[in-house]
Amino acid sequence: MKRLYRLYKLLNRNSPLFSAKLSLYLCVFIAIGGIGLGAYEDSITILTNGLIALADIFSSLIFFTAINNSIKSPDIIFNYGYGKYESLGIVISSVITLSLSSFTIYKVVNNFGSNEHIGNSLILIAFSVFISVSMLEMSRILKKASSKFHNPILKYDSDVWKNDFYMEIGIILSLLIGFVLSYLQLDKIARYVDSSVALFILGYALRTPIKHSKNAINQLLDRTLPENIQFELLGVIAENMHNFCEFKRIHTRQSGKDIFIELDVIMPYDYTLEQAYLAEKEIEKSFKKIYPTSIPRLYATPCIRDCHVNDKVNCPVKIALNKKISKKMHNLIIL
Repeated sequence: MKRLYRLYKLLNRNSPLFSAKLSLYLCVFIAIGGIGLGAYEDSITILTNGLIALADIFSSLIFFTAINNSIKSPDIIFNYGYGKYESLGIVISSVITLSLSSFTIYKVVNNFGSNEHIGNSLILIAFSVFISVSMLEMSRILKKASSKFHNPILKYDSDVWKNDFYMEIGIILSLLIGFVLSYLQLDKIARYVDSSVALFILGYALRTPIKHSKNAINQLLDRTLPENIQFELLGVIAENMHNFCEFKRIHTRQSGKDIFIELDVIMPYDYTLEQAYLAEKEIEKSFKKIYPTSIPRLYATPCIRDCHVNDKVNCPVKIALNKKISKKMHNLIIL
């Protein structure tokens, strides 16, 4: 039964694993085609493209494992869920890409300025055009899946494919230039162009892994969310100030798709547990409007009754509540 369930998850379009599987298949195709054609036609640019795809195969396998684990619900062992599998997968993927890049750089430098003739440029151009279209479509599929499942690792993979698409456009242009130079019997210049573009696409390919691995490491270390997100959360708190006497501090962190928000607030000393619960639910609803995967927690401390002066209550929460009740009564009378 377990095997059938795993097969169902792989074939189910409503599972994040389906998009990850398509990404893996495309990586395998590009790796086989790129390495095979690059070696046969002696194009270092296409060979580099294939080697990058080979690194992406290992990354996709890691993503598969990470997504499969991250979608598990929190349990007695991992109370906060398995979201950090995604961050760990991104970091490992980046390390693999960087490691394979070292070999690729050696290969490019070794062939730089060679007099060897590049093979059939038209076949190489046709291959590059086909995979560039496939890359763009794969980026679109993964972006859509990322928005649907709120999965950071799918967003990362989508950015990688989009990055690869722009890289492939550069490869097509270099192949066209190489074709013209070879036709003019300027093979050495064509080889310089081929090697130079290979170095460029290698550097460009590392751009996305480095960027996302930094964010992933921040999540693994439980770093506070970026300032722009913090300001948005503070805006929500400001809109809900009528629910508590005083706002003390906010603690935030992210684990995979889940954003954990902990608020320390002061509430009226005579508030019941039910009233505190309703206040938490109201602010939780506001947070989820902007961040659907957020998990807010409200930690309330009773006030010191400093709002009681000369038998007069100046509690801001109770004043706001009375105004709300008065408004409802007024509307009922009008009706």
